[in-house]
Amino acid sequence: MGLAQSQPSNTPDRGAGVAAYFLPAPSAQLTHDHPRSASIAAEVEAALGRLPPDIVHRIMDLAGMWTVCRRTNRRPLVVHAGGAEHGLGGTDWRTGQEDEAAGLVDGPGDVWYLVSAPVGCLGEEDKAGRGREDWDASDGPAILGSERAAWLSESRKQRLERDVIEQTEGEEEDQDQESNIERQCWWLRRIVLETFSRDQGWTVNDDHYGTYVWSYSWFELGLLRGGHEVGPRHLVQFNVVAGQYFKVHRVELDGTHPLVRAARDGDRVVVWVRAMEPGWQNVVKRAALTLHAAPFAPH
Repeated sequence: MGLAQSQPSNTPDRGAGVAAYFLPAPSAQLTHDHPRSASIAAEVEAALGRLPPDIVHRIMDLAGMWTVCRRTNRRPLVVHAGGAEHGLGGTDWRTGQEDEAAGLVDGPGDVWYLVSAPVGCLGEEDKAGRGREDWDASDGPAILGSERAAWLSESRKQRLERDVIEQTEGEEEDQDQESNIERQCWWLRRIVLETFSRDQGWTVNDDHYGTYVWSYSWFELGLLRGGHEVGPRHLVQFNVVAGQYFKVHRVELDGTHPLVRAARDGDRVVVWVRAMEPGWQNVVKRAALTLHAAPFAPH
């Protein structure tokens, strides 16, 4: 079980030399594509046009016929309790999305890695440099609904305390509503997070080796609205304790998850890379966010 959305490598340019035929094609570090566009969903809806709209929407929801927008970041990153390092050296960490997330601030062991496109994104996909990559996950997919989300939150409550700044939404909410009057409104249906990562590779507690018990290396998801993070973050995945190799994890948040329910049209989802306690690290090779959205409210 897993996800297989790999793409064939581009044919090398003959002008690049003979070596180009033997070296892997470079992949863009930040990509944006649409595995299923709004036009496909519209065609399905049109085919069911003789049925009442409410019935059509229910059928499309049951079939999962939503638009799909995917963003991937392949920039190596090492996050530890003291901050972050670029995986290729000691340079300052940059995601390439700073203009989209100017309001996000990193902290010790707390670094944002990837920001999704807005809920309802219908933009042109960016296929430049998309090379073949293996996202097969032995663990997934796992639907993470309200029950497991509550368990994760409660199980780590004492050790993952963080300040949650309550932000009033008054004027920003009005501005968001005004800006959406002239465009179709979209509702988030599902979030899929894929990570390829590991921790520091060692532990002083042999009893937890190779498990997820007492892991201090994990990922969180949050919402970005109007350039500011809103609401609480949600812990969604730990790294294996003392992982000796990079491991793929694929987590799906369905419509029962509080983050999906809280998302609004135009919101973005943020991936936060976390590590806590001395010696712990979160070493990331790549991550991808896929948003499924529909132009009608859930039933």
